[in-house]
Amino acid sequence: MRVPVSEAQLARCTLHGLVGSALGVHTIDIDRRSDLACLHVELDRRRVAEAMALLMRTLSCAEFGAVRQLDRAA
Repeated sequence: MRVPVSEAQLARCTLHGLVGSALGVHTIDIDRRSDLACLHVELDRRRVAEAMALLMRTLSCAEFGAVRQLDRAA
């Protein structure tokens, strides 16, 4: 998900509020030239639609990229 840098903390807190410790791995890349933050989030697929809906309501400026299933070798 991409948001203005000023909204990155709100996006992170919104995700934590929704799924708590189920959030898993997440990183935030900051591009100071464009003043955008890109959040890379690992989330159970059953929670993706709910998380996206909440984020769209909370952060109308959020842009979403590809959603893909991680290949987890046992």
